[in-house]
Amino acid sequence: MKRRRRSAAFLAAVLLSVSLAGCGEKSITPSSGGDAPGKEEWKMKRNRAATFAALALAAVLTAALPGCSAGAAVLAGPNVSAPVRTAPEMEISAQLVQSLRDFTAQTGAEALSQGKNVCYSPVSLYIALALAGTGAAGETQEELYRLLGAEDTQALAEDVQLLQRTLYQEEKRCSVYLANSLWMREGVDFYDSFTQRAAEQFYAESYTLDFAAPGAGKAVGRWVSDHTKGLLQPEISLKADDILVLLNTVSFKANWVDAFPASATETADFTKQQGQTLACPFLRAARSGEAVTAEGWNLAGLPMEGGWQMFFLLPDEGESIDGLLAGQGLAALLNTDAAQYRQIEWGIPKFAVKGEIDLVPVLQRAGVERAFCADEADFSNLCDVSQLPGGVAYLSEVRQGTAFSIDEEGAEAVAYTKIVTAAGSVAPPEGEPVVMELNRPFLYGIWDSDGTVLFLGRCDVPETA
Repeated sequence: MKRRRRSAAFLAAVLLSVSLAGCGEKSITPSSGGDAPGKEEWKMKRNRAATFAALALAAVLTAALPGCSAGAAVLAGPNVSAPVRTAPEMEISAQLVQSLRDFTAQTGAEALSQGKNVCYSPVSLYIALALAGTGAAGETQEELYRLLGAEDTQALAEDVQLLQRTLYQEEKRCSVYLANSLWMREGVDFYDSFTQRAAEQFYAESYTLDFAAPGAGKAVGRWVSDHTKGLLQPEISLKADDILVLLNTVSFKANWVDAFPASATETADFTKQQGQTLACPFLRAARSGEAVTAEGWNLAGLPMEGGWQMFFLLPDEGESIDGLLAGQGLAALLNTDAAQYRQIEWGIPKFAVKGEIDLVPVLQRAGVERAFCADEADFSNLCDVSQLPGGVAYLSEVRQGTAFSIDEEGAEAVAYTKIVTAAGSVAPPEGEPVVMELNRPFLYGIWDSDGTVLFLGRCDVPETA
C-alpha cells in the first residue's frame, strides 16, 4: 500500500580555487556568461521535505596571463558520466571509513564554531580537497594527505572513486548525486596526468574559460546552480590572476521511512541560548529506534530511505552546543557504541538555515598551512608553475555556504527501512522513552550505517524560510 511520506533533500557544493602569486591588477565583474551544462531533472516527487545546499569556495588559482581572448567555456576533457552504483560487495574500505570519521572530527567542530545556524558537508570538502591534493606535491601534499588520512595519490583517487560510486543512488525514494568540475584558465597548460585522473577517478568535467571575459564568473556559478537544483546561485567573481576553479557538488534527497502526521504538528516555544523564546511549529511522533543517553546530551536518529539516517543531538538543560564541542569533542558526541533500542518521543521544530562560513581557519587549525602560503605552497603537479607570474600557486580562499529547510509537501512512496529492522525481528524497546524535545539549540546531520557524515549542522534559532 502506498502512503504519503515526508522527504528530505540536502545539497552541497564545494568550490575550490587555487591562487597564484604574481597577481595582476585587473578584476572581473560578472555579468552574462557562457552556458554551463546542467544535469537531468530528478523525477522524484517532493513531499514533506528538508532541503539543504552548500557552497564552499576553497581557493583560487590565479595568474595574470597576457593574450587571453574572450569566449565561452569550452569542454576541454573527455565526456564524464555519473558514477555507476557499486555492487553491494564493493564497499568502501574500513580505512577510508575511519579516515572520513577522523576528517569530520578534526574539521566539524571548528566549522560549527564559525557562527550560529551553521551547516557543513564533510564529504563534499573531503572530495574537493582530495582532487586538489592530486595537484599538490612535496610537503604541501603531505599536509593535505595527512588530514585526509591518505597514503598516496593513487590509493586516494581509488578510494574517492569508490566512495562516489558507493554513495551514488538514483531511485524514487532516495537520490544521492555527486559531481565535480575543473574550470581552467585559457592559456594555462595543465598536465594531462592531473586532468585525466580528475576525469577517470573523480568524474570531473574539465572546461577551458577566458577568466578575463565578462560573465566568466557567472558561467562557473551557473554550473553550481544547475547541480544544486537552483538552491545555490552564487555570484562568483574571478580575479585577473585566477587560473583554476575546482567545483564539487553533493546532492541528497530521501523520504523519511515513517511520516510525521500533519495533524500532530503544533506550535510550541523554542528557547534560545540567551533565554528568549520563539514560537514555531513542531513535528511530533513517537518512534522506536536507537538512542544514546549520555551525561550532558541525548543522541537519536530518524531512518530515511536508502539506508540513511538523520540524527539529532540535544544538549541537556544548562548545557550548550559550544560547551559540549569544546569539552567532549565531536567524535565523542557522535559515538554510538552505547546506543540502545528505545522508544523515542520526537518534537522537531521546522527550521530553515542559509549562510556561509570561511573554512581557511578550519583547515589551518587541522594542520593544513603550507597550501595557503605563497612562499611555501607546492602545486607543481597541476602545471608548470615556473611559467606562471610569480612562479608559485597557493590556496587563497575556502568557503562553504549552506541552505536548509523543512517544508510540508507530500509524495507517495513505499516504506523502506535499513536502520530500523523489520517488525518482529528485534525485541520491543525497553526502559523509559527517550524524549527528544528539540526546544533549545541542537545539532543535526545526515549519516549512513557506517557513520559517514554527509552533512552536519547546528540549529540555534529555528527560523523559517
